[in-house]
Amino acid sequence: MGEQLHKRLSGEQVKMILDRYIKKELRSEQAMNLLGLKRSQFFELVNKYRETPDGFTIEYSRKRSSRKIGNGIEKTLLRS
Repeated sequence: MGEQLHKRLSGEQVKMILDRYIKKELRSEQAMNLLGLKRSQFFELVNKYRETPDGFTIEYSRKRSSRKIGNGIEKTLLRS
């Protein structure tokens, strides 16, 4: 698959395409081609945009996960 959306297009470009789709200036097939998305990904993005058009972003952020084990597990391991 190609590059991720946030690397191919700016957030403003994506918003413009989604806005034109919602205003019925573009058909879904045209918008999907411009964004380089498949149908399910496209409509997921459209729904996200409709929910919060002002706060909408395509920026990617990693979720930090804690790699620490729980206290109970740690105590059990130390006892053995």
